[in-house]
Amino acid sequence: MLQELGITRRGYEKAREILVGLGILDYKRAGVFAKMHWRLNTDKLYEVMHQIRGVSAPEFVSNVHSDQDGYPIPRFIPLELWHDWLAMYAAKLGFKPGIKAKRRAIQQLEALQKVGEDVAYRLAYNTQKQWTVFKPFAPRTDYSTGNAPTGKTSTDTRTTDDVMREQMAERHRAEEAIANARGSPGATMLREQALKSARITK
Repeated sequence: MLQELGITRRGYEKAREILVGLGILDYKRAGVFAKMHWRLNTDKLYEVMHQIRGVSAPEFVSNVHSDQDGYPIPRFIPLELWHDWLAMYAAKLGFKPGIKAKRRAIQQLEALQKVGEDVAYRLAYNTQKQWTVFKPFAPRTDYSTGNAPTGKTSTDTRTTDDVMREQMAERHRAEEAIANARGSPGATMLREQALKSARITK
């Protein structure tokens, strides 16, 4: 590589030091054979090129910014909260999240953003709860019916207490009907009808 660049080893290291200092270049050794991996900050390079030419760089806002490991993440994800979540992830599992884990987390956060959830809140919430996965919150149960909401607008304005009182009254009426029907003709049929109306199973 040095022959291709036409510089000495010392010149190569000096150039690398300058580029890293300017924020244009970043590198690290990784893998089984500790190969050198490079990352070029094109936004910073674009800015420095305009400075060298003596002209002001046009305003440009990138859609991504880099986290503490140099991994690009969408700008809608707050860096500080993202770093807190990374620290929690490493403390809980004993190792830092890799590229696949970060990519999966970003995809999950993008899905939450599309359904209108607050990404900053979810990052802080998951960090506090020590959750490494960003799943949508389960729909709240409608306790007046015992079912999860279906998304349809309901015209029933009764409260849970109202529903429970109505059910107790209906059950009480059924018990009275059963008691009055004992010993009379057709008692069995009346009893079954009362049970059915009160939704009481044998």
